Amino acid sequence: MQVLDFANIAGEIRSYIFHKLKLNSSQTRLVYYFLHNDNQAIKMGDLAAGLHISLSTLSRQLSQSKTASLIEVSKVPGNSAKTIKLNQKGLEKAQALEAALNELEEEIFGGWQSQDKDRFTEQLVEINGRLQTDLK
Repeated sequence: MQVLDFANIAGEIRSYIFHKLKLNSSQTRLVYYFLHNDNQAIKMGDLAAGLHISLSTLSRQLSQSKTASLIEVSKVPGNSAKTIKLNQKGLEKAQALEAALNELEEEIFGGWQSQDKDRFTEQLVEINGRLQTDLK
């Protein structure tokens, strides 16, 4: 496998999600984050950290009209902080994203044995871990 194949794979996944759900990469990451955090309201700074982006980048992304239509912003009582969570439309997108990812996973790995799929997943986690620590 060529290392640059990862970029091609990521591009195909982004394209698939955009075609199915009309979500760009930042919207997909945001919806996916809340999908896996049971849509718990979170402070903007904590959300930025969880997404591994700066607070200014998060603010810019959240101000986009399509992204803003997916979220609910609330002020923390007695504080200037704001919390974010998905609104009903965002939750519907989260469910659709989960279905699309399951469909894509079945398309990619449908013929694989369970242990082969598990091993491949472990290897991807290992690669990601190396990239997160070794290449910085």
